[in-house]
Amino acid sequence: MEFKKNILIAGANGFIGSFLYNRLKKDYSITALDYSKGLIKDNFFPLDLTQEADVETFAEKSPKCDALIFLVGLAHKKGKGKELDEFRRINKQTLINLLTILDKKTRLPAKIIFASTISVYGEKINQNIYHEDSEKTPFSPYAVTKLEAEEYLLKNYGVQ
Repeated sequence: MEFKKNILIAGANGFIGSFLYNRLKKDYSITALDYSKGLIKDNFFPLDLTQEADVETFAEKSPKCDALIFLVGLAHKKGKGKELDEFRRINKQTLINLLTILDKKTRLPAKIIFASTISVYGEKINQNIYHEDSEKTPFSPYAVTKLEAEEYLLKNYGVQ
């Protein structure tokens, strides 16, 4: 019997998450997380990542994954300044909750893939190409909180 690497997809019912799930499930063992149920049935866990106790329960029962693909995000609207706390709760705190608890339960994956946004570089109309070392000037609460999550990952988990 061939051993398949285990991948955890957080945000598995979204557009990108469901595509990746369907693309990878043949070659990998996939654990799928999302806030609400969707089309994914196999090894799917509905989980509100803002609820630390629920994340802890999941982490205690879940297998250790080789990689985490983190696609969670409040993105359907860019938001206004007064909504910054809600964007931060979804776009940053969910990541912190999941990684902190997985680490505490010795289930932290070796690889973390985080989906950010080009908006961290600002809303430049005439610019088509960005590089990772381009100046970051996020404007919307969405972009600000995605950049905060990137910075959290870099500070706590580094880059390879």
